[in-house]
Amino acid sequence: MKKIILTLLLVSFYSSYNNAVQNVYLRGKVINEKNKPVNNLRIRFVNVGERITTDSGEFLIELPDYTNEIEIEIIDNKWELQYPVDGRIPLLNDQNIIYKIVVKDNIDEIVENYKDIKKVLSEIGLKSEEMINWSRNFTESESNKSDVDENEIKIAIQRSENREEPINDISHALLTYNLAAHNMKDFFNNLVSSVCSDYRVLQELTNAVTAYNAAYNDIEINKFTYQNQITLYWENQQLPIEFMSIINYSTDELHKLYMLELAKSIAKINELCSGTLAEDEADDMKLQIQNEILNITRSLGSRLTILELKIDNFLTLLKDQNII
Repeated sequence: MKKIILTLLLVSFYSSYNNAVQNVYLRGKVINEKNKPVNNLRIRFVNVGERITTDSGEFLIELPDYTNEIEIEIIDNKWELQYPVDGRIPLLNDQNIIYKIVVKDNIDEIVENYKDIKKVLSEIGLKSEEMINWSRNFTESESNKSDVDENEIKIAIQRSENREEPINDISHALLTYNLAAHNMKDFFNNLVSSVCSDYRVLQELTNAVTAYNAAYNDIEINKFTYQNQITLYWENQQLPIEFMSIINYSTDELHKLYMLELAKSIAKINELCSGTLAEDEADDMKLQIQNEILNITRSLGSRLTILELKIDNFLTLLKDQNII
């Protein structure tokens, strides 16, 4: 097995014990090329011991007294050291520094190359049997070049292909709903200044409400299908929970509290614009409608911002190849 050897920058601090014992500690954090922590990475500190990085990618180990430099080994060929370049950094006496080690996921890069090449081969009309032979040769060649186990590469490629369609469907559903909700809020805001005076605005509002209903129905009807796909293809217990939290937020915090209330205004608007009300009565109703819409959309805006952030964070996790 190929070993990646590197020497880490150290954070050291000294404490006295009976004015004789001196402790040296190494603190560090391992991140990948996407600036995300690498957890569960086993690091061997030569002649000292081993540590496994935490969920936040950090590690801490006590070193022998008066250590000036430490050599470590990462026994995992899927990771390639990017920084420090030469792998040799002296021990520094600064307890406030946590030195970062940057590694690259070789399998991620292999999978992306595979997808790019396969797309080109599909576009030029490569036949099924030829594609199978190419795929077999690709994984074998990449395994030899990177010293990553061929089965690991095959599993990663299959996992990526299994996820591709669900990612597209789930992303489309969530982003479409988010856009439709924003549009509905904006069109109601536009209506406030032109109630009954511009029927084009009313038509645009009707279209926005129709689009919103379609987007909401899509995530409501398919939410359990999407949840099951996430559970099946990602095998990560937290992701289905995160997904359902977005759905529940959309239903409980947005749809029931604000969107349905906005929809109720449509009946009042139709009555107002029917021309059957006395002038004073119409003026009072118009003012009431305007105030109701402004109050709803003002509160809705901040909640839509939260929804957008939730969706962005979730889709980033969903598309991250490092999420198993």
